[in-house]
Amino acid sequence: MVWFFALSCVLYAAVTTWAVIALPQGPIPTHWSGFGAEPADGWSSRGGAIAFLVILGLSIAALFAIILVVFARSKTLAGLNVPDKEYWIRPENLPVARRRALTDMGLFSGVMMLYLCTIVISIVQSSRDPLGRSAGWEPFAFAAWLAATIAWTVWMVRVRWRVPPEQRG
Repeated sequence: MVWFFALSCVLYAAVTTWAVIALPQGPIPTHWSGFGAEPADGWSSRGGAIAFLVILGLSIAALFAIILVVFARSKTLAGLNVPDKEYWIRPENLPVARRRALTDMGLFSGVMMLYLCTIVISIVQSSRDPLGRSAGWEPFAFAAWLAATIAWTVWMVRVRWRVPPEQRG
Protein backbone atom coordinates (compact mmCIF):
# COMPACT_ATOMS: atom_id res chain seq x y z
CA MET A 1 0.00 0.00 0.00
CA VAL A 2 2.98 2.33 -0.02
CA TRP A 3 2.24 2.79 -3.73
CA PHE A 4 -1.28 3.96 -2.75
CA PHE A 5 0.21 6.62 -0.49
CA ALA A 6 2.55 7.76 -3.27
CA LEU A 7 -0.32 7.89 -5.75
CA SER A 8 -2.47 9.90 -3.32
CA CYS A 9 0.40 12.39 -2.88
CA VAL A 10 0.60 12.82 -6.65
CA LEU A 11 -3.16 13.36 -6.75
CA TYR A 12 -2.94 15.96 -3.96
CA ALA A 13 -0.21 17.77 -5.90
CA ALA A 14 -2.39 17.71 -9.04
CA VAL A 15 -5.47 19.00 -7.21
CA THR A 16 -3.42 21.73 -5.53
CA THR A 17 -1.95 22.74 -8.91
CA TRP A 18 -5.50 22.97 -10.25
CA ALA A 19 -6.42 25.15 -7.25
CA VAL A 20 -3.53 27.51 -8.04
CA ILE A 21 -5.07 27.98 -11.50
CA ALA A 22 -8.73 28.01 -10.40
CA LEU A 23 -8.68 30.23 -7.29
CA PRO A 24 -9.85 33.80 -7.89
CA GLN A 25 -7.83 36.89 -6.93
CA GLY A 26 -10.16 38.04 -4.17
CA PRO A 27 -10.27 36.82 -0.60
CA ILE A 28 -10.52 33.03 -0.33
CA PRO A 29 -12.75 31.35 2.26
CA THR A 30 -10.58 29.04 4.36
CA HIS A 31 -12.50 28.43 7.59
CA TRP A 32 -16.08 27.56 8.50
CA SER A 33 -17.52 27.11 11.98
CA GLY A 34 -20.41 25.06 10.65
CA PHE A 35 -21.22 22.73 7.83
CA GLY A 36 -23.63 23.04 4.93
CA ALA A 37 -24.65 26.46 3.70
CA GLU A 38 -22.77 28.34 6.41
CA PRO A 39 -20.88 31.43 5.26
CA ALA A 40 -17.14 31.39 5.83
CA ASP A 41 -15.90 32.96 9.04
CA GLY A 42 -12.25 32.93 8.02
CA TRP A 43 -10.74 34.32 4.84
CA SER A 44 -7.25 34.36 3.38
CA SER A 45 -5.53 36.08 0.53
CA ARG A 46 -5.06 34.01 -2.60
CA GLY A 47 -1.37 33.61 -1.80
CA GLY A 48 -2.12 32.71 1.81
CA ALA A 49 -4.64 30.07 0.77
CA ILE A 50 -2.22 28.55 -1.73
CA ALA A 51 0.61 28.58 0.83
CA PHE A 52 -1.69 26.89 3.36
CA LEU A 53 -2.64 24.13 0.91
CA VAL A 54 0.97 23.53 -0.14
CA ILE A 55 2.31 23.53 3.44
CA LEU A 56 -0.56 21.32 4.66
CA GLY A 57 0.04 18.72 1.95
CA LEU A 58 3.81 18.76 2.26
CA SER A 59 3.72 18.53 6.05
CA ILE A 60 1.28 15.63 6.22
CA ALA A 61 2.98 13.77 3.34
CA ALA A 62 6.42 14.25 4.91
CA LEU A 63 5.20 13.03 8.31
CA PHE A 64 3.72 9.86 6.81
CA ALA A 65 6.74 9.30 4.57
CA ILE A 66 9.02 9.47 7.61
CA ILE A 67 6.85 6.97 9.48
CA LEU A 68 6.88 4.61 6.49
CA VAL A 69 10.68 4.85 6.15
CA VAL A 70 11.13 4.21 9.88
CA PHE A 71 8.95 1.08 9.71
CA ALA A 72 10.68 -0.12 6.55
CA ARG A 73 14.18 0.27 8.01
CA SER A 74 13.57 -0.66 11.63
CA LYS A 75 15.36 -3.77 12.78
CA THR A 76 13.16 -4.17 15.87
CA LEU A 77 9.91 -2.26 15.16
CA ALA A 78 10.25 -0.83 18.67
CA GLY A 79 7.76 1.95 17.84
CA LEU A 80 5.06 -0.50 16.79
CA ASN A 81 1.93 -0.11 18.92
CA VAL A 82 -0.31 -3.09 18.32
CA PRO A 83 -2.02 -5.79 20.40
CA ASP A 84 0.30 -8.62 21.40
CA LYS A 85 3.37 -6.57 20.54
CA GLU A 86 5.66 -9.06 22.26
CA TYR A 87 4.63 -11.69 19.72
CA TRP A 88 5.08 -9.43 16.69
CA ILE A 89 8.54 -8.11 17.60
CA ARG A 90 10.04 -11.58 17.93
CA PRO A 91 12.71 -12.02 15.23
CA GLU A 92 10.77 -14.78 13.46
CA ASN A 93 7.64 -12.60 13.24
CA LEU A 94 9.28 -9.30 12.26
CA PRO A 95 8.98 -9.76 8.46
CA VAL A 96 5.21 -10.27 8.70
CA ALA A 97 4.86 -7.42 11.20
CA ARG A 98 6.88 -5.08 8.98
CA ARG A 99 4.74 -5.90 5.91
CA ARG A 100 1.56 -5.38 7.89
CA ALA A 101 2.77 -2.12 9.41
CA LEU A 102 3.78 -0.78 6.00
CA THR A 103 0.48 -1.86 4.47
CA ASP A 104 -1.56 -0.34 7.28
CA MET A 105 0.34 2.95 7.32
CA GLY A 106 0.38 3.12 3.53
CA LEU A 107 -3.39 2.72 3.42
CA PHE A 108 -4.05 5.06 6.34
CA SER A 109 -1.77 7.77 4.96
CA GLY A 110 -3.14 7.40 1.43
CA VAL A 111 -6.72 7.76 2.62
CA MET A 112 -5.71 10.84 4.63
CA MET A 113 -4.12 12.42 1.55
CA LEU A 114 -7.29 11.68 -0.44
CA TYR A 115 -9.34 13.41 2.23
CA LEU A 116 -7.02 16.42 2.01
CA CYS A 117 -7.82 16.53 -1.72
CA THR A 118 -11.48 17.07 -0.81
CA ILE A 119 -10.48 20.06 1.31
CA VAL A 120 -8.68 21.64 -1.64
CA ILE A 121 -11.67 21.05 -3.92
CA SER A 122 -14.02 22.43 -1.28
CA ILE A 123 -11.98 25.62 -0.89
CA VAL A 124 -11.98 26.19 -4.65
CA GLN A 125 -15.71 25.53 -4.83
CA SER A 126 -16.43 27.84 -1.88
CA SER A 127 -14.29 30.61 -3.37
CA ARG A 128 -16.83 30.93 -6.18
CA ASP A 129 -19.65 31.76 -3.76
CA PRO A 130 -19.90 35.45 -2.72
CA LEU A 131 -20.42 34.46 0.94
CA GLY A 132 -17.86 31.67 0.75
CA ARG A 133 -20.42 29.10 1.86
CA SER A 134 -18.92 25.71 2.55
CA ALA A 135 -19.45 22.89 0.11
CA GLY A 136 -22.53 20.92 1.11
CA TRP A 137 -20.80 17.62 0.40
CA GLU A 138 -17.71 18.27 2.55
CA PRO A 139 -19.27 16.96 5.81
CA PHE A 140 -19.98 13.70 4.00
CA ALA A 141 -16.37 13.48 2.81
CA PHE A 142 -15.21 14.04 6.38
CA ALA A 143 -17.67 11.45 7.72
CA ALA A 144 -16.51 8.92 5.11
CA TRP A 145 -12.85 9.51 6.00
CA LEU A 146 -13.60 9.23 9.72
CA ALA A 147 -15.74 6.09 9.31
CA ALA A 148 -13.10 4.40 7.14
CA THR A 149 -10.36 5.28 9.63
CA ILE A 150 -12.35 3.99 12.62
CA ALA A 151 -13.43 0.80 10.80
CA TRP A 152 -9.85 0.04 9.68
CA THR A 153 -8.51 0.70 13.18
CA VAL A 154 -11.10 -1.56 14.83
CA TRP A 155 -10.37 -4.32 12.31
CA MET A 156 -6.61 -3.99 12.89
CA VAL A 157 -7.01 -4.24 16.66
CA ARG A 158 -9.61 -6.99 16.71
CA VAL A 159 -8.46 -9.15 13.79
CA ARG A 160 -5.32 -8.20 11.89
CA TRP A 161 -2.85 -7.86 14.75
CA ARG A 162 -4.07 -10.69 16.96
CA VAL A 163 -1.80 -13.66 17.46
CA PRO A 164 -2.81 -16.47 15.06
CA PRO A 165 -4.84 -19.14 16.93
CA GLU A 166 -2.24 -21.84 16.24
CA GLN A 167 0.45 -19.65 17.86
CA ARG A 168 -1.42 -18.88 21.09
CA GLY A 169 -0.21 -20.65 24.09
